[in-house]
Parts: sequence; structure tokens; C-alpha cells
Amino acid sequence: MLDRIDNVCFAAPVFYHLTRYFFPFDDAVKLFDIHAHLDNDRFDADRDSVMQRSREAGLIGTLAIGTTVAASRKCTEIALRYHDVYAAVGIQPTYVGKPEAGDWNEIVELAKHPRVKAIGETGLDLYWDDNARWSSRKQASGSILNSRSLALPFIVHMRNCDAEVLRMLLEAGKQGPVDGVMHSFTGDWELARQCLDLGMDISFAGMVTFKKSGDLREVAAKFPPIGY
Repeated sequence: MLDRIDNVCFAAPVFYHLTRYFFPFDDAVKLFDIHAHLDNDRFDADRDSVMQRSREAGLIGTLAIGTTVAASRKCTEIALRYHDVYAAVGIQPTYVGKPEAGDWNEIVELAKHPRVKAIGETGLDLYWDDNARWSSRKQASGSILNSRSLALPFIVHMRNCDAEVLRMLLEAGKQGPVDGVMHSFTGDWELARQCLDLGMDISFAGMVTFKKSGDLREVAAKFPPIGY
């Protein structure tokens, strides 16, 4: 089942960081998937059985991640349907160049829903095209500020933008605490260290297993184990 859910995060800091918003810990280790695109149409026919298999596999909860207004709306609806699903709402940076009027206002309203527990995805992605760099950066900065006002953590999508995303976080840090997770982190140890110093958590997803990702595995190995 899990091979059909994107980017199951396994970094201990992330696991603790977001799950503490939902469940108290006891001595047993629990698994919470903090990045699942459960709104994807391919789950429409068997979402109930997908969720049941996730429980049988040991998950105590799932965070359904929004990438557009429509996806965020659907994630919130899914969170209402399942007791162990919560939603994150946001506009993923690759979709920032295609907004409809009122999209961001709807994200802000969705974020007030009691089943919504995070803002995102947000962030920067310069892999395909940097034409939307300014609008993406503006939207990401706005997401961080709104997450702070709503007392919600935020989820940062980052690709080919290490220096820019750090600059954005440092600017936000001047205005108050930053409380979020670097989703599917691919930066170097210096970037990771600075993110940690700001109070961010780090997520390593499937890319850390790729043959070409030796440098990323070295970064992951620098993280100390965290006890609960």
C-alpha cells in the first residue's frame, strides 16, 4: 500500500514534530505519515481500503497534503471522512503561476478548519522554470506569515533553490519563530544546520535511497537519534 502514497517521511525529528500536534506519545514508537497525496484521483475507487491497509501496516494517522485550492479542499473533505486523517492546505510552488482569483483567500479560510493542521505545501521550485520565481517567493513568504497567525506549522517544498529558500526562512525568522518542516530535503549539511538553528525540522523521503544520493545519505547520517 505505501508504495502508492508519496514520500513517506521517516526522519525522527519530523516524525515527532508534526505528530505532537495530534497524539500524545507513550513508550511505544508510532508511525504517522506526514506527507500523503490522498486526494489523488487514483485513490477514489478504493480510498477506504487504502486507509484500512495503512492502519494494518501500523500507521496511527496521515496528513493529506494540498497542492492547489481544489486539492486542499478535497484533502479537507477526506480528513472529515476518516478519523485518522488530517489536512494541510496550500499551493505547491509549481502551481503558483496558475492561480485563480481568490485562491489564496480560500486557502486562508480552509486553514481555519479544525481538521486542518498545517499550511502547505508551500516553498520554492526552480527545477522546471524560474519565470514564477517572484510570485512563488511572495506566496511562500505569505504562507509562513499566515501559518504563524494561525498557530500552524508549514511544509516547505524545495528544489534547486537552497540559497533562496534559506534567505526566505531567515527573513521570516527576523519577524518571529518559524515552525515547519523541510519536506523531502535535498540540501547539504550547512543548509540543514541553519534550518535546524531556525527551529525547522528536516524530512528525508525516497530520494535518499537513490544510488546517486550518496551525499544526501551523508547528510542524513549526521542527525543524532532522538528518543521519545
